[in-house]
Parts: sequence; structure tokens; C-alpha cells
Amino acid sequence: QGDKMKKLVIATLLASACGLASAQATVYGVLDAGYSDISKKVAGVKSSTQAIDLSNFNSSRLGFTAGEDLGGGNKVSVKIETGISSNVMAGYSQTGAAAASAKGTTLDATTLGSRELNGTLSFANGSYAKIGYGSTGVRDTVLAYDAAFGSNLVGNTLTNDAMLSSNRASVVELGQTFGAVKAFGSVSKNTNTADNKSDVNTGSGYEVGGTY
Repeated sequence: QGDKMKKLVIATLLASACGLASAQATVYGVLDAGYSDISKKVAGVKSSTQAIDLSNFNSSRLGFTAGEDLGGGNKVSVKIETGISSNVMAGYSQTGAAAASAKGTTLDATTLGSRELNGTLSFANGSYAKIGYGSTGVRDTVLAYDAAFGSNLVGNTLTNDAMLSSNRASVVELGQTFGAVKAFGSVSKNTNTADNKSDVNTGSGYEVGGTY
């Protein structure tokens, strides 16, 4: 049921994006790349790798948004955002006599919409309804100020690391905006996801809050 629902959500949003593409479509992204030089010494054996490393300080991503004005101040929009990251040590032994000095970079496996995949219906009175995959207000605030996760999350709380379960959550959110103030309530279902592995449900939650 879970996989079928995911496929249905993806198919629906992609169809909506294609239908809205002729209206107001935007392509955006961030490419953060830096030179990485990693050296280790394990059991007396040294190993080192030099490579271009993506998403050092700001998670690289490629995104698409599309929207359609429904008239009367109402509009519908979709957002698809995919993470881009690398593992400079992938494919190289890091321990024992097999440890080697190497040069190269691999792209981590990812899926379309690994960061955000959602649709929003906005009304003229400032209310809105969003459904799909993304993040929540509490999650953004907590992760942004958690020193354990490093600077990659400051102002950018959706990371590319599925093992942290911080990529996204399935969310149904209802909200109301009053100028710069937004009040909202949401239901989320968190899931650890990784390519070629079974998804693991890590809990659901309810949230009521506001932002300014």
C-alpha cells in the first residue's frame, strides 16, 4: 500500500506539473562543490582520497515549480525538488591492508523529489492546503539549531541524508496567512528511505504552530 501510494502521489504531481508547465514554471537549484582531501590511518595502514565533494556546506539540489492562477485570487502550485550529493570514499576500502589512495567522486543514488514533492492549493483569503512530501515547521526549527548536524542545515533543513530521516516527511498541512504571519496545523508521517532498501516508518506526529 505504501509503495502504491507513493507512486500515485508522484504520478499525480508530475501530471500536474506537466499540465501547469505552460503557465508559470520555474527551474532553480544550488550546486555547492568543494575540494575534499580525506586521510585516515586505521590499524597502522594509511588511506587517502582526493575528490570534488558536493554539498559540503549547503545541500545541492535541482528543483521545479509550476503554478496556475485559477481566478478570483485562488491558485494551485506544485514543487519537485531533488537532492544532489556525493560520497568521495565510495567504492574504496578504508581499513586494513586493502586501504588505498584514490582520486574520484561518486554521485549518491537519489530519487525524483527526494527533498520535496508536494502540491498546494491557495485561496484568496490567505488560507491554503498542502499535501505531499516535504518538511514541517518544528522539524525545520529543531534541525536548524542542532549543532550535531553541522552548518549544512542552517537555513537549509532538508538535507540529502536519508539515514538521518531528515530528507522529508509525508505531510498534510492546512494554514492561514496574515501578511508575514502564517498559522498552520499539520499531520506528518516520518519514514526512513534509502534506494534498494525497504522504507522504515519512524513515527507520525501532529503539529500546530506559526511563523513570522
